[in-house]
Amino acid sequence: NTWQVSIRFIETETTSIMTALAEIIETKEKNDVAGMLSREILMRVRAAYPLQGKILSLKDQEIVLDIGSKAGAHTGLKMTIIAEEGEKKIGEVEITSIDEDTSNAKIISQGGVIQEGLRVEELI
Repeated sequence: NTWQVSIRFIETETTSIMTALAEIIETKEKNDVAGMLSREILMRVRAAYPLQGKILSLKDQEIVLDIGSKAGAHTGLKMTIIAEEGEKKIGEVEITSIDEDTSNAKIISQGGVIQEGLRVEELI
């Protein structure tokens, strides 16, 4: 069987098309189609809307972030630290432990001053 799928992701506040997906899939199983589409959709949504948070506290190389398992964070997740001025990437952290609302992370690279209140964004 041949399946032709066309999906558009529309930002409801602006009505802009964020991304589009058009695929022709050759398979006999509709479950295969659903699996392939769900993986592609997840990848595109994560790229368009990466998980974001802020640094709550910082001590030595350990950082506490304001995102936890309820927001989708998990152990091993790598995040970029973004400076307030100019959206410059100044480092990376990796989540080492997680609670519902917060997580602990270690600094894995640093190229600027890391401080409380800076934004972190999932590395895609």
